[in-house]
Amino acid sequence: FDRADRRVLSRKKIGLFGNASSWLISSAVDREYMEKEYDVKFIDIQLDELIDEYKLVAPDEKPVKQVCMKMENLVTEDRDAEELNKAARLYVAFRNLCGRYQLSALTVKCFGILDECRTTACLALALLNDDGIVAGCEGDIPALWTMMYAKEILGKQAFMANPSSSNRAELTIDFAHCTIPLGMVHGYRLPSHFESSTGIGIAGSMPSGRYRIIKFSGNKLDRFYSVEGNVLMNTNVPQRCRTQLRFKFDSEADYNGFFTTSKGNHIILIAL
Repeated sequence: FDRADRRVLSRKKIGLFGNASSWLISSAVDREYMEKEYDVKFIDIQLDELIDEYKLVAPDEKPVKQVCMKMENLVTEDRDAEELNKAARLYVAFRNLCGRYQLSALTVKCFGILDECRTTACLALALLNDDGIVAGCEGDIPALWTMMYAKEILGKQAFMANPSSSNRAELTIDFAHCTIPLGMVHGYRLPSHFESSTGIGIAGSMPSGRYRIIKFSGNKLDRFYSVEGNVLMNTNVPQRCRTQLRFKFDSEADYNGFFTTSKGNHIILIAL
């Protein structure tokens, strides 16, 4: 980061809703160092506060109804209007807390809210990103920091995704996740969240073309990975998260480098 980049990031308030998910690797960050080095502030927010806020949002509140009216025709056959309404209420709850804490970005331990809210954060995170509030999953701070870099420095929306499978002969990796900024897709449907089979997930269709994988890592987020390639197609594998794509590396060296570079669980994909 040069001086101008640091100024863009300075004074950002980053909400951490719950801890990082237990299965994450390479997710530990020296928060004290990051706050001092970049003049940002991490704010711990208990999941109970989010859950309580969600319960206060009425099903017939105007912003909830607006989301539902816009998306009611996009839910798949296994979902219904009630599921969409709950997901929209969670979005409004997040918006309320973002205003309360003046957040520019947030990440949430998604699975921690399933039992109490009976819905998922996938739709809320997608809409928050479209609103300009960088929002990531699973309490993954390195992934969120990379998404903030994409938005604030590169001016790009970002898809936070997991590798699902690879093909060495074709130099491809399939990526998937159940949420994506709607501004990155040219169409989408609203099925269930994959792992829990509940709530609302985003099955987005991403345009093919040139993309870049990026990721900050390390305890001080001072390591940076970047590689370019092509999104060839969207896949539709029932046993995967809902937004799926196939990414082809430009060379065998780039393909091999992906597997030998420590990046943690998630990558961040941006369009070029």
